[in-house]
Amino acid sequence: MKHIKIALVDDHDLFREGIKAVMTQIEGIEVVFDTSDGYLFLDYLQNSTPDIVLMDINMPGIDGVETTKKALQISPSLCIIALSMFSDAVHYTQMINAGVRGFVLRVC
Repeated sequence: MKHIKIALVDDHDLFREGIKAVMTQIEGIEVVFDTSDGYLFLDYLQNSTPDIVLMDINMPGIDGVETTKKALQISPSLCIIALSMFSDAVHYTQMINAGVRGFVLRVC
């Protein structure tokens, strides 16, 4: 069975840890990297490529839109899925235009 390598990029530590805990319980999924910082994720991509990235939109420093654009310049085949509480058309369109392959709405 192929392991699916997941990276989590979200500035909410508790949310990220919860997703990580759930993902690690699923056979065949491995969380290989998680961070609250887009810049750290971009550094990580210099040496390793996950299969799937769950990317938050609103983060301090560099947001998910810019992180997605830069990540796809480093690794064009990267599968990035936006993970956000923003459900408006502006955020959705920004992330789709940045190159995400999917959008998951997280509800609090």
